[in-house]
Amino acid sequence: MTSSSSLYPCPFCGAYAYYIFYEKNDLYAVTCVDCSVMTNTCKTQNDAKNLWNKRVKMKDKNRGNNVKRPQHNNPPPFVDDFLR
Repeated sequence: MTSSSSLYPCPFCGAYAYYIFYEKNDLYAVTCVDCSVMTNTCKTQNDAKNLWNKRVKMKDKNRGNNVKRPQHNNPPPFVDDFLR
């Protein structure tokens, strides 16, 4: 298994990312710990890592450690609330 430290920070909020394994289907994905953006599912963990890390390289590789995280006092409503 590949370490989560090999994943780039989230391209949207700069937070850390981690792997998700869907045991029922033997599929992998990568998601952000803060904003929950997620890759499509992949057959291998390495494919999920490559999909997550595939982007324009940042000038400052430590950006994720220095980004000020937004405070979520009121989480956004669920999608179902928009459909009512």
